[in-house]
Amino acid sequence: MLYILDRVDKKLIVIDPSRVPKWCEDNPYRKYRITITHFYKKYIASMNINSPNWNQDIYRWSFTHEKGIVEDDEQG
Repeated sequence: MLYILDRVDKKLIVIDPSRVPKWCEDNPYRKYRITITHFYKKYIASMNINSPNWNQDIYRWSFTHEKGIVEDDEQG
């Protein structure tokens, strides 16, 4: 799994070759909610140390789960 943070366009992109379960096909964010929440908390903490005046609500940034990513087989 690969996370890409785009600070300019304010979005988090997840590249994950595993399938999205049926229970969250309508909203892929649900599959990653715990990981993303942990990531956001760490990012906010680090930005507050680096730039004390930084004040953005990154929970409002867009989230994208890239589609069409295929898993490599044993032959590469």
